[in-house]
Amino acid sequence: MYICLRCSRDVPFSGGNITFSLLTPEPNLRPGYNDFYNNPALQKMVHASQVRIHVSGQYYTRESTVNQRHRYYAIKEITISGRCECHGHANHCDTSLTPYRCLCTPESHTEGYNCHRCAALYNDKPFRSGDQLQPMSCRPCQCHGHALSCHYDVTADDQPDEHYRGGGGICDNCIHNTTGRNCELCISGFFRLEGFDPTSPNVCQPCDCNIAGTVNSSLICAQVGGQCQCKVAVTGRQCESCLPGWSGLKASNPNGCIRCNCSEVGTINTSAGAPSCDQKTGQCQCKANVTGLSCDKCEFGYWNLSHPDGCIPCDCDPLGSLSQFCEPGGGQCDCKPGEHVEGRFCDTCRHGYHTLERRNSLGCLPCTCDIYGTVPGEVCDEWTGHCPCQEGVEGSQCTNCAPNYYNRSENFQSKNTNH
Repeated sequence: MYICLRCSRDVPFSGGNITFSLLTPEPNLRPGYNDFYNNPALQKMVHASQVRIHVSGQYYTRESTVNQRHRYYAIKEITISGRCECHGHANHCDTSLTPYRCLCTPESHTEGYNCHRCAALYNDKPFRSGDQLQPMSCRPCQCHGHALSCHYDVTADDQPDEHYRGGGGICDNCIHNTTGRNCELCISGFFRLEGFDPTSPNVCQPCDCNIAGTVNSSLICAQVGGQCQCKVAVTGRQCESCLPGWSGLKASNPNGCIRCNCSEVGTINTSAGAPSCDQKTGQCQCKANVTGLSCDKCEFGYWNLSHPDGCIPCDCDPLGSLSQFCEPGGGQCDCKPGEHVEGRFCDTCRHGYHTLERRNSLGCLPCTCDIYGTVPGEVCDEWTGHCPCQEGVEGSQCTNCAPNYYNRSENFQSKNTNH
């Protein structure tokens, strides 16, 4: 390549200085001199590895005052200077190294011997050389601390022709269980906690969904909050618990859990109208003196399951009953046979019997009313054994005539002494 320069008349005949520059407008205007980094042809030309100076043409003048020796050229000294090629991203370079190394400015986010590429995490826009007007510093990718590098993808940039608007940075090999263009999402099986620091290494937590309680045994949960997809009767973020009124979480249950089989009258702590039971065992929460997995039976010695406070005591008479157990529905005690006892508590003598003995456990005693002195069709008092006597008769068994009465017989006639 030949670059010619014609000397002007202003050059001294001796001791003159001729300056030639490719990046200045004078003496010859170089197209693109003021936009060097956007002029590839000029950039290529200045990368000269060999310089040859060829002096042609003879300086000629007819003026008599000019010494004839000035008709020839003589070069006393040649100085060739250059600058480090740092693409406008360095103020200094270290020429003690071979090749030299540019000292890239921190704000440029560039690297390499010539500051010729963007740093690993600063590829949101393609590399561009800076100039006197625009620094064109490399722009950071938004990887939230979950990647070590990124690359530029023009298809992801909505402003590919603008350096300071838009952006097409794609984060590479997201870590910390993250994914997405900006490592802003969690990988399958992990979720992001709401309000959690997005740059934390622990931003993505494992879903840990309960297989037995999730639809199709899925281990995938919502990206934010981590809610697993629960079966019909299952609740909890991890689908680990049965809904109120359900129990026995198992994968084999279509709904995840089975309904609590609690007796409505025997169970307490109902929730939303449905009796609740233990999540694992299915044991319902029974009222006082109520038992059974479903709280459907009274405990031994109690009855009346429908009582608001639970079953109430049987209170069977210990002398008239075989045990303290009573019929759970009506509360009827089991009365001793052959002792003529009746009543719900087995504490009442049957018709014609009296005085349930409490000392010797003899049971009820038969009434011994005199048939002649007792009111026809009546029996003795069940508590005292006293018989209801006819007029003029007295005594607990109606065996004696009252004062002023006599002649007690089968054909009893009362006779008043005044008659």
